[in-house]
Amino acid sequence: MKYLILGLCLSIFSVSGITQQKVTLTIDGKEAFVFDSSHIDIKNNDKNTFVGASAGTKNVPDANPVVTAGRQNTFIGSFAGFSHLNGSSNTFLGASAGQSTTSGIQNTFIGHLAGFRNVTGYRNAYLGRGAGYNGENGNGNTYVGYNTSGTVDGDDNTVVGYGAGKSKHQSENTFIGTGAGSSNLGYGNVMIGNLAGSNDTLGNNKLYIDNYAAGTPLIYGEFFNQILRINGELQIGSAYKFPIIAGTNSQILKTNGAGQISWQDDNINDADSNPSNELQSLSIVDDSLFISNGNGVKIPVPVVTMMSDADNDTKIELFEGPTDGVQITVDNTLIMGVDARSIQFFNNNGNTFVGERTGANNSGAGSNTFIGKEAGKVNSSGYSNTFVGNSAGLANTIGIQNTYLGTGAGLFNVLDSGNVFIGYQSGFAAAGSNKLCIDNSTTPH
Repeated sequence: MKYLILGLCLSIFSVSGITQQKVTLTIDGKEAFVFDSSHIDIKNNDKNTFVGASAGTKNVPDANPVVTAGRQNTFIGSFAGFSHLNGSSNTFLGASAGQSTTSGIQNTFIGHLAGFRNVTGYRNAYLGRGAGYNGENGNGNTYVGYNTSGTVDGDDNTVVGYGAGKSKHQSENTFIGTGAGSSNLGYGNVMIGNLAGSNDTLGNNKLYIDNYAAGTPLIYGEFFNQILRINGELQIGSAYKFPIIAGTNSQILKTNGAGQISWQDDNINDADSNPSNELQSLSIVDDSLFISNGNGVKIPVPVVTMMSDADNDTKIELFEGPTDGVQITVDNTLIMGVDARSIQFFNNNGNTFVGERTGANNSGAGSNTFIGKEAGKVNSSGYSNTFVGNSAGLANTIGIQNTYLGTGAGLFNVLDSGNVFIGYQSGFAAAGSNKLCIDNSTTPH
């Protein structure tokens, strides 16, 4: 018969004149626990902490104390890390969290049954009841939400939301929203929104952005084929609205001047009424313009290489080189060059501003892109920001590395940084940094 010998020892000692008391618990003659008024010190545990029935029961640290195998693990909850043998730096919190893991490293599983089937996967983060439940050998996955059960062997997936990505998908998927990608078995997909892409079971490299399970989502894309499709009315800022119908043969897009764009017939007519005397050809050869209908008319065309103001400090010039081009100078400062392949902006500190009063108060900050009326209007020293849409980021002054897409997105965000706001007036009055907001209203976040 084998006996377990327990011992208790009360010690009183003084440190720097302060009297402290400690209680030491020994098991089989070895010091196991030391308690004082502020903490519990667990001895001879190979830097592991196991709390709960059968938690970490099978763990076997390497015989060499320098080797981390079987060390630096924290398992809390009944059967948490139950099958664990020699993994390291794992944190399993919750009943049966990481129960099947044998040799995985640097995993964090929080929640009842979180990472339950993980065997050798490493660097995974699962948060929520049953999060990552199906994962066995996948690596670098992040699952947040109840029943985001996920992949078996896939890597580098990010799944956030109740029931999102709960089928056995493959690698490199991003599913965000309740039930997003819940039926998908593919790889490389981005599905954002409530039930977004939940009807697509076999798709790969697809983009779905919507808030319900639609066969034709509001925004659809195919990364491999470089396709982006808008299944609705496309608006630019608040001024231009594109038609959602295809139009008929030979029609052209016209605007009514008030923001509405529609398909219209081409009503360009002949200047004369004689059908036998029509314009047959129009061409420029060297410095001459030829107009003909069987007979030619030669009109000399002067060669123009520069247009300038009276004092010649603001001008548009044509230049020749490896590729011909045009350059624009304002107040003796070269600001833009254009050739067949590119448009370049100079002396702008890496900024691109397009629109009325866009970036009007910028005072030296660089690497900003503001597009739309009054986008980034009062920005003074904020840098590396991207604001697209009428009044997007209008009140930003010193915030950096923000991305606001949509009319009024981040409108009153003044000082904060690292935010991503997508949608009409998304993050309109949100306070704080490093936030993600995808919305179409001024609802505070």
